[in-house]
Amino acid sequence: IYRNQLAKRILIKKKSTEYAEKAMIAKLKVRCGAQFTGKMEGMVKDLLTGETLKQKFRQYIRDKNPDDQAMNVGNESFVAGIDFSVDLLTTGWWPNFKKMELKYPENMTRCMEVYQNFYQAENNHRQIKWLHSLGQATVKGRFNKGDTSFFVTTLQAVCLILFNGHEPGSEESGDGWLEFQDIHEQLGCGEDMITKRVLHSLSCGKYPILKKSGRPRKIDKTDKFAVNIKFHNKKKPRGFKIPMPSLEESHNPKKVEDDRSIAIEAAIVRIMKARKTLEHQELMSEVLRHLHFFSPVPRTVKRRIEHLIEREYLRRDENNPSRYIYIS
Repeated sequence: IYRNQLAKRILIKKKSTEYAEKAMIAKLKVRCGAQFTGKMEGMVKDLLTGETLKQKFRQYIRDKNPDDQAMNVGNESFVAGIDFSVDLLTTGWWPNFKKMELKYPENMTRCMEVYQNFYQAENNHRQIKWLHSLGQATVKGRFNKGDTSFFVTTLQAVCLILFNGHEPGSEESGDGWLEFQDIHEQLGCGEDMITKRVLHSLSCGKYPILKKSGRPRKIDKTDKFAVNIKFHNKKKPRGFKIPMPSLEESHNPKKVEDDRSIAIEAAIVRIMKARKTLEHQELMSEVLRHLHFFSPVPRTVKRRIEHLIEREYLRRDENNPSRYIYIS
């Protein structure tokens, strides 16, 4: 669970210091072992090396000048008129994020192509897989009471772009209104549930940028949507974030079980490395004492011991099957 929350903090650029994250990981390493925290350390490493890669990308845009609209100003990377940057995640270190397809508008597709060319030039033996559910964007909207900026996910941004050029009229006339099914097909994200969550965040949440027909605070496939040109946020006129419901199950029971299995195995190896030989009951007692913060079931501990024997971390004493010997 902690690894999932750490991933979110890193990716949304939450204002927790690098020192605080490293300190917490160090404490977990002491309690649960290096095997448990290895992936977290890799995630933090990605965060540090990512800044270097972003600087190289800005230099690449300046040198190659892919098209007439590409330019580089200070620490911003503009491609096809969009300030564009990429966070590169190393496969294996990060949690398994939800994969989906998404139909991007032309200028956003151009950004991805430019970065793809840049990365292939740097690493011709590696491939990039885009995680559409994790991106963020800043969108500027024009309303009756003035322009305002809002911070959204990539999914929300692509959805809002669909309404460009659609001046809303009355619901009866249908001018400027888009049907749910049309939006879903243009997004191309596959599942109705994803489209419903995106539209709910934009039309039924704290900041209703879109207006809708049908039942209030519910999204149905028969609903229609249009830009809420009367929208105005007095408290945050310069910019605000529109929350998006998570598409990930951060507390998935299977993920919790996997994380705990790693912690149990790390504790067993740490104890056996120090003691070299132990009776079964002694080892069980030591593991339960070390892992009191989530109190594993003895049956689960026994199962992890068997896994470690299969992987040749431990072996049974030939003369006493209830005694374990550490294999160095």
